[in-house]
Amino acid sequence: MVVRAKSVEYKLKLSESIEDVLESAIPKIRHLYESESKELILPVPVDAFESLKVTVPQKGDKKKLLDLSVRNALLYKKQKLDQYEKLNPSHRSDRLMQQMKDGPSD
Repeated sequence: MVVRAKSVEYKLKLSESIEDVLESAIPKIRHLYESESKELILPVPVDAFESLKVTVPQKGDKKKLLDLSVRNALLYKKQKLDQYEKLNPSHRSDRLMQQMKDGPSD
């Protein structure tokens, strides 16, 4: 059961892996919410949490919950970009011009 949710923004450095970010962010988030949960549902295995069960779901309800979290994160990121571009219209045109110059991305 999801009791509460909040978007937390982390900036990924080029040299950081998703595992590094999770190892850093999870303790902070658990402390912030005073979480006592015994299980983490993550997209990748992380070995840093010996006292917790780390689940990397492949199917079922936990996989659906993880997929929903990913969609929410992407939506949050898009909304932040849209909001920034409304406040800074030149950024959007600069970004579009750069995309046209770089060509189609796969």
